[in-house]
Amino acid sequence: MASSLGGIAGAFLVQHFKLGKKSMELFIAICFVGAGVFRLLVPLTASLSVLLILLNSAVSSLWLTMMNTDFEALVQVSFSSAVLGRIETINDSILSVMIPLGTMAGGLVVDRLGAISTQYIYGVTLLLAAVYYLGVVRHKAKK
Repeated sequence: MASSLGGIAGAFLVQHFKLGKKSMELFIAICFVGAGVFRLLVPLTASLSVLLILLNSAVSSLWLTMMNTDFEALVQVSFSSAVLGRIETINDSILSVMIPLGTMAGGLVVDRLGAISTQYIYGVTLLLAAVYYLGVVRHKAKK
């Protein structure tokens, strides 16, 4: 429930950012960092308070929703209308395949490593995605 509420808040909040195309790419990387940091805070605060777990989970989802919304907008401004439908179809097809595979893999990780370790893996993976995406943004800026 906390993640869902964070996602709803992120959907409302992202509308207030006025980003150009270059800023959109950097914003995605910043969102990965925010989501990763708050996801790492979930297990780190587990012994302190359930409310902190819920708050950190909600804020992590807020960042992810803003990133997803911004990514969709970036795709729409990056391609001509002649190919946009095909690009969106490819994205949707990849997501349709990845969601059940990710759910299955996540279930195996939780089963083998436990819920707390899974949160650490999730947070670190988000931060690694941020580092990768920042590298892509920097590489594009040099061109």
